Amino acid sequence: MQSTSTYQTGLQAEELAAQHLQNNGYNIIGLRHKTKEGEIDIVAEQPATNTLVMVEVKSRKTPYLTEDIITKKQKQRIMNATLMFLADNERYSTHNIRFDFMYFCANKLISHIEGAWHE
Repeated sequence: MQSTSTYQTGLQAEELAAQHLQNNGYNIIGLRHKTKEGEIDIVAEQPATNTLVMVEVKSRKTPYLTEDIITKKQKQRIMNATLMFLADNERYSTHNIRFDFMYFCANKLISHIEGAWHE
């Protein structure tokens, strides 16, 4: 089980990520969207491009990214959760779907990778 401080750090990073997205023209649809298949940290809409963006947020003590920071299994769970989200929210069925990754260190955005992976 995660320590409270690790959990709180993760929540803080998600809040900062949502704020960053809003400041850049995204609409936040939901935070920590949980399904039986997995969790999506942030569901956002980029209205200018009719895109629904599923964002995975990570916060670490080091600013260095590693290749395996999001595992293949995590990506699959996020994609499965996305399918469930779309089934429950048909109004987004015509949107493009994109999977983004945001990385924080010490509450500072290190990287926002749009289209970090594909279905």
